[in-house]
Amino acid sequence: MDENNAAVRESNPYNDTFGRVPRQYISRVEQSQEVISTFESQDPSTSIYMIAGVRGAGKTVMLSELSHYFSGRKNWIVVNLSPDVDMMADAAAILKRSAPLRRLSPWGKVSMSVPPLSISAGNTAPDPEVNAMMYELLGRLQKKGYRVLFLLDEVVNNDYVKVFSGYFQDYKAG
Repeated sequence: MDENNAAVRESNPYNDTFGRVPRQYISRVEQSQEVISTFESQDPSTSIYMIAGVRGAGKTVMLSELSHYFSGRKNWIVVNLSPDVDMMADAAAILKRSAPLRRLSPWGKVSMSVPPLSISAGNTAPDPEVNAMMYELLGRLQKKGYRVLFLLDEVVNNDYVKVFSGYFQDYKAG
């Protein structure tokens, strides 16, 4: 790295390192409060928010703050997902291991297995067992007053995201 690049890097108040809070963070209190108040309302006006911005602007930091906030709230389960893996099976596995579901089961755990899902070009339908399990898990949680927040950082246009987003519409309607 030459001296000019080093000087620019030193004077840059933002952080281009994924997810770390920069030295000079632009707080998004108003935007965060909008998301929080919407999701905490009895009848949310929306069930999806997209945080957009240039690299290093604090999108991942804001997402982390929202994750931390909701993780600390009673009756909330936060599910952090990656678009690089089977999001349906991952979400089902995370929900299955969640403390509320372990407490709801008289045996201390939910007895279900998450079958692996493989998606290939032209085949975007998940295993029906995973879909049925998601409905069951989400139904159990809803009956006990729990809410689930799915967080996805770095959305990409791939089959995993397409499948999950398609079924997400069904889950929130069900």
